Amino acid sequence: LQLIVCGEAAIPVPELKKSVTFSPHRPTSERLFWEAVEQMSHRDRSLLCQFVTGRPRLPVHFVVNWSEDTSRLPQATTCSMEMTLPRYATTAQMYSRLTFAFQHCGDIDADDR
Repeated sequence: LQLIVCGEAAIPVPELKKSVTFSPHRPTSERLFWEAVEQMSHRDRSLLCQFVTGRPRLPVHFVVNWSEDTSRLPQATTCSMEMTLPRYATTAQMYSRLTFAFQHCGDIDADDR
């Protein structure tokens, strides 16, 4: 019952791949994104999903929009389930900027605090 109501707690990369759309299609950046996600723990993948969608478990669906401004951190809009992600040059840079963004963003549930 918990699985039906709450969703899957563990977030396997193959399942997450079914849930993400990239706009526009950028094969090199997409590869770096998935390499970074594969390095993440299940907890960090959960935080990534929560950062983009407001939901920490599967199923989720979100869109990654690419930005050319690599000086910026990733930005998410939970109401439209979209993330603007700079096209970082390396997997290490993609990983560090993504994890920094979702580990240091404000809590979506804190709007009324």
